[in-house]
Amino acid sequence: LVARERVEMLTLVGDAPGMFSVLADRGRGKSAALGLGIARASSTRSLRVALCAASPDGLGEVLHFAAGAAVTVLEPAELAAAEAGSLDALVIDEAAQLAVPLLVRIAERHRGARIVLSTTCRGYEGTGRGYVLRFLEWARASGRTLRERTLTEPIRVAAGDPLERFVHALLLLDAEPASLTEGRTALPTPSAVPTFHERVDADRLAADEPLFRDAFGLLVHAHYRTTPGDLVRILDAPNLALHVLREAGRVVASSLVAREGSLEPAYAAALARGQERIRGHALADTLVSHCQRPDAGVLSMVRSVRIATHPGRRRCGLGRALVEAIHGAHEADLFGTVFGATASLLEFRRALGYELVTRRRANPRIEATV
Repeated sequence: LVARERVEMLTLVGDAPGMFSVLADRGRGKSAALGLGIARASSTRSLRVALCAASPDGLGEVLHFAAGAAVTVLEPAELAAAEAGSLDALVIDEAAQLAVPLLVRIAERHRGARIVLSTTCRGYEGTGRGYVLRFLEWARASGRTLRERTLTEPIRVAAGDPLERFVHALLLLDAEPASLTEGRTALPTPSAVPTFHERVDADRLAADEPLFRDAFGLLVHAHYRTTPGDLVRILDAPNLALHVLREAGRVVASSLVAREGSLEPAYAAALARGQERIRGHALADTLVSHCQRPDAGVLSMVRSVRIATHPGRRRCGLGRALVEAIHGAHEADLFGTVFGATASLLEFRRALGYELVTRRRANPRIEATV
């Protein structure tokens, strides 16, 4: 299924260490090519090969085409901490899903290895902007051998297939952050935020494709686990709302929020006892079921599902401005969010007046909401 030249291109055979970068749209066969490259390399010599991705569940295609080659699957943090010189080659699939500093640490840790990095440059796996603009720029300046290739000819469909074009358009697979002019505009003052802020309903999104592409492109860029189901929910779920900040007509920040809670006391009590389950109310469910606060279920809540700022406008205060605009646009007993806690995210939310809610378990695992 994969052209032989692609296998040759991705071969890990050779004595000189260096880096090899592959960019491709969805369906171009890069995961299959990675697996075939591993299989070919392993058939000619004994190699210590590590395979890595942000989510190990996404490596099935690579492992399938690796055809039983001896490969060690490592988490990104494990790869960054692996002993220098312990690997002959390492392969990172969907590299854009990893933070650029982490990729740099991995590359520096394994300077003596052959490193192959691949990523989807358009689609729900992420646009790869940070990878292209920051990591590859670092790699080019590192003084190490770097080969760059782009796979354009698809292997799953014919080139220019009209059905593929239709699916891309239907699911916004090619949605990307807006193209902005050079230079940063001045950050709007708090009093001016309403002129930049818009609450956009589903009907408006369906009728304004450029706006939808800008807003959804930001969410895809910032959250690599975006799925077609998210697109459907934005258009169909009655409790979701999309908020955007615009600059010169283009979206520079977007946030998806959900209205939750306002549960009947008896239902909230049943949730706390584990007798009922609820979907679409993650914040209410966390407070009631996990924190054992059935009294919280009756409160009206607005949960931040996702928030993203344009990569060219980060650290300009737009995220804060958007959250504050959302606070002013909704009436609720509480605003909150549920996320994988990191120091930077906690700092961001705390600066906006959020408090960390925890429940310590005996293990001692801590579950947290803000």
